[in-house]
Amino acid sequence: EIVRRADIAMYQAKNGAEREAVLYNSTMETGALEKKQVETALRRALEVGELRVFYQPVVRASDLSVVGLEALVRWTSKEMGTVSPAVFVPVAEETGLIHDLGRFVMERVCTDALNWPDLKMAVNISPVQLRDPDFVHELHGIVKRHGLSPDRFELELTEGILVSNPTIAKRQLGRLKEMGFILSLD
Repeated sequence: EIVRRADIAMYQAKNGAEREAVLYNSTMETGALEKKQVETALRRALEVGELRVFYQPVVRASDLSVVGLEALVRWTSKEMGTVSPAVFVPVAEETGLIHDLGRFVMERVCTDALNWPDLKMAVNISPVQLRDPDFVHELHGIVKRHGLSPDRFELELTEGILVSNPTIAKRQLGRLKEMGFILSLD
């Protein structure tokens, strides 16, 4: 029980912005069951195709023309109904499912990008994905397999990755930029 509680406190500390030591308290477990249910349903959703990618247009202010599209992943679960990305993305990040979710989104975006050859495609990237040593190579492989150029893609990152892991961020972002991806802070 002590080890289990220490593990819960450790994950709470890892998710904190300050990276400070965290003492266990029982309120940390209140959402554990719900998170486990979301994780199980998300695994199934990835397998059976419940996730969808929708696109928000990016419009140039000067002439109101559409110059790009931002990919947004959405999930309607058979068991839970519509699940907010604010709920399932953090669970995906905590459980490692973010890698499968990210691959799914990038595959879909690349397939759809073939239909819109003149538009840039913006995709959100999780700090967890960026910490994966294979991420850059894998992302580049997906884009090339679809016959697309990396300069068609704007990878949107939260500023948290720059603060929490500056060394990894600098190395990975440098590699992405060298390959031709456009980088921006979301």
